[in-house]
Amino acid sequence: MLLYKKERREAFGTRKNGIRWPKEWEKKRLLHEAVSYSTKDFIVSAALYFVSVALCLLLRRFDPNNDSSYVAMIFLLDVFLTAFLTDGYLFSILMAIVGVLSVDYIFTPPYWAISFTVAGFPLTFLVMLTISLVTATVTTRAGKLTIDYDKHQVLVDGVNARLTVNEYKIVALLGKYAGKVLTYDFIIRELWGPKAKTDNQILRVNMANIRRKIEVTPGDPEYIFTEVGVGYRMREGD
Repeated sequence: MLLYKKERREAFGTRKNGIRWPKEWEKKRLLHEAVSYSTKDFIVSAALYFVSVALCLLLRRFDPNNDSSYVAMIFLLDVFLTAFLTDGYLFSILMAIVGVLSVDYIFTPPYWAISFTVAGFPLTFLVMLTISLVTATVTTRAGKLTIDYDKHQVLVDGVNARLTVNEYKIVALLGKYAGKVLTYDFIIRELWGPKAKTDNQILRVNMANIRRKIEVTPGDPEYIFTEVGVGYRMREGD
């Protein structure tokens, strides 16, 4: 969803399940230059994990045959839901690792000990990891795009995309006219003045760099589209 304000514009809201979380919970924090997380993702992952553990313990308590075949299935579901409800890959991969360790540590004799004696341990882990990666890949779309006109920055999921001055100007201009096609000539005149020489190649180079920095898949953009032979158009908010 695009929220247009004079000083700041936020785009494409929560990207996964449409739930409106407190903005502070959705704020991204950097673990590494390429890895970020949010409080929302942590809460969702932790809640799903503890529900899975509690459910398995409850079923084990009331199962006279002590059949633990359901445990792996519950944790597979946990990994799937984590990948579906959180952003990116971080927590789904962590839950795949924690899940398979929990199956061994909590639900495989001898209980409360790491033994790696569970049948098919490597296969179970590989299945969980595959589910986490595939689900996260399929459900992850472009994150929340923010154009901060005060600071002259463009952020994706709260992380500065580090655009150059010209790249920022192009994105800011397209954001101002979101949903409308801006011709190459119009963009060049707005950025470099009415006497600027029309050179579409400069725009193409800048746009390639912009997409590399803000799009999940530059070749299949979510934000800025090319109208062949005419110009560019930024996606309009829902």
